Amino acid sequence: MLVIIVQCVQDFSTAYGLPVSLFLAGLVGGFTHCAGMCSPFVLAQTAQGETFQRLSSKLLLPYHLGRMTTYVTLAVIVNAVVNMAFLFSDLKILLTAPLLMLAGTVFLITAFPNVANLFPWAARLQFAPTFRIISGT
Repeated sequence: MLVIIVQCVQDFSTAYGLPVSLFLAGLVGGFTHCAGMCSPFVLAQTAQGETFQRLSSKLLLPYHLGRMTTYVTLAVIVNAVVNMAFLFSDLKILLTAPLLMLAGTVFLITAFPNVANLFPWAARLQFAPTFRIISGT
């Protein structure tokens, strides 16, 4: 078991270990995000009473441009704040690793509720109702 853990740490500490791990986490978490966050917006836009109709492309273009602009702006702001916080501090690795582990644990518990038996402290966390619906808890 220790050999497997050492191999994972070695792979994670290589030159592209963190970007690849974050990319894969984004792919895995993307489904949960889209189903929980984006689908209600799409349903609200396309639903009219009991029928569904597709929005015209004239209405979709401003919507998607606004959505992408908002996400990019928020990412730039968060990235700037985090980078400024770490610019004068050597605590980057001491903060990054626990935050990534916490995010991974929260993701596993929302995606797989039975994993909460392994982490009783995390089972007490309150998640948004959307994630409860998706995860079936």
